[in-house]
Amino acid sequence: MKIDYNKLIKELVESKNVKISCLIPAYNEAHRISPVLEIVKNYPNFCEVVVVDDGSKDSTAGEVQAFCDKYSNIRLIKLKKNGGKTEAVKIGVEECKGELIALIDADLKGLSHEYLSKMCYLVADAEYSMTILDRGGDRMSPIGWFAFFPRLMGGERAFWKKDFQKIEFDADTGYGLEFVMNLWYIKMGLKVRTVFCPKLAGAYQFKKKGLFFGLIAYARMTKEVYKKSNLRNIFLQVKEVEEDRLEMLYNLYNKTRFKTIISIVILIASILTAFGTFFILHGRYNVIGKIPNPKNNRLVKKFRGQSK
Repeated sequence: MKIDYNKLIKELVESKNVKISCLIPAYNEAHRISPVLEIVKNYPNFCEVVVVDDGSKDSTAGEVQAFCDKYSNIRLIKLKKNGGKTEAVKIGVEECKGELIALIDADLKGLSHEYLSKMCYLVADAEYSMTILDRGGDRMSPIGWFAFFPRLMGGERAFWKKDFQKIEFDADTGYGLEFVMNLWYIKMGLKVRTVFCPKLAGAYQFKKKGLFFGLIAYARMTKEVYKKSNLRNIFLQVKEVEEDRLEMLYNLYNKTRFKTIISIVILIASILTAFGTFFILHGRYNVIGKIPNPKNNRLVKKFRGQSK
């Protein structure tokens, strides 16, 4: 039986008087942020939508201001200088009025109220301290087979403001924001879960900046992430950050005395799940990395049609 998270979160917000703020950090997202704002502006469980323009050089602020002029629940915080995502999020969290924060990236495709509701409900209901949306659409990337790792880096998160304010971020956190958050929650013994969203995807750096500068951006991202999370910590996150599609294994891990064995099973299952999702979306994939033409791939066409 399918769970109606839209109904559940609405009832919970009303009964417990929980205020949820939507926070969107944005940098040079003038051509991508409007569709995201169209989704969140009508989401009934947000008390406000706060957009932090991190010193954009394009017309991002203008795009957001147009929404602010029409909708009173949307407000813009414009930073004069680009300070990076971590700084923008920290400033935004402090400005948010809600005790529960729904952090959303500005470049999403396929975002839905259903995804937002499940993400927020699992935290508002106190079952988890933080949830992370796992973008299924990112498996369409040529490196999508590696998705058991990116699922931990999802920019779409729900968490309590009071928890976030306790986290200490270094000045050079940069792209390591998500891993620093993950490791803090694990250290504190707080439960974290990813929520698989098959129709959700973010814009690739290659599309934003072109091949050359996209490669530079990914290289920089990888460097900053690794500085904040070595291989041991990556495997720790795979084990401790629960994936909803492997819920039975995590339940078993929490109950059994043979935690080492189950943790190995979880790691293997996470990798196989990531590979399996990639292959299903792409069809046959050979060793030299040639991906079938999407125009001739029935599964890819079906996926993309659902994501519109």
